[in-house]
Amino acid sequence: MVKHIWKMIWNQRGSNGWIFLELLLVFGGLWAMMDSMLVSWYIYRQPLGFDITNVYKINIGKKSAGIPGYQPDSLLATSEGEDLIRLVENIRRAEEVDEICVASTSCPYTWSNMWSQRVRADADTSVKANYYQCFEVTLPYFDVLRIKDREGHQLRPVVEKNVGTLAVSSDFEKELFEGESCVGKQLKWFAKSTETETIAAVTSPIRQNEFKVSTPCFYQLMRTDEEVAEWVSRRKAENMDCLVRMKNGFKADEMDAFLGKMGERL
Repeated sequence: MVKHIWKMIWNQRGSNGWIFLELLLVFGGLWAMMDSMLVSWYIYRQPLGFDITNVYKINIGKKSAGIPGYQPDSLLATSEGEDLIRLVENIRRAEEVDEICVASTSCPYTWSNMWSQRVRADADTSVKANYYQCFEVTLPYFDVLRIKDREGHQLRPVVEKNVGTLAVSSDFEKELFEGESCVGKQLKWFAKSTETETIAAVTSPIRQNEFKVSTPCFYQLMRTDEEVAEWVSRRKAENMDCLVRMKNGFKADEMDAFLGKMGERL
């Protein structure tokens, strides 16, 4: 029976050619859709490289004239950076807080589009520096977002142990150093630059969101309060990212009450 059906189809192949072509196109379209869905599913299942569970962003603002407690800049004894550092320390002491950090252009999912050139310090002067996404962070940032090194260990202790002003992603290391470890190696802004920066650590792959693959990026480290104050003087406090990780059990609808309870300490 089957043999007879195939014989009929073959004998009428001339008139059924368009049907075969249409079936082939439909099959090809379905195959492409399935392939795209499988790739998207695979990407979605990959680690993000950070964890925002119990993490909140606190918006920083300056008091305007007419608001109780307002003081003009001419009467202030401290800088914006010093005030921001004090505010962060006051919040850190609260029993509900696990960790808090200050950063710039580094809030997950809303990453600011900041890119900066970097090239290997030992590269030939003819080599053109590439642009990479740059995040400006203090060291507690890695604890707040639970960022790990390429071996899966917590990143902050590694950064604190090593000398350097940069932490780079494993994709960055792979692209510039081609499988060679880059910890302790140096980078420059561009090939003819005379100033260098040392890499302190390598992170696990970092993705912008669940639907994108990881790409090379790096972190510019602010290790001291003095560096934070200097950064704030250029960026302004209200443009900084203040991220706080609350302890387990804290609920999102409790944040307003928590900040209200902090009162004058803020």
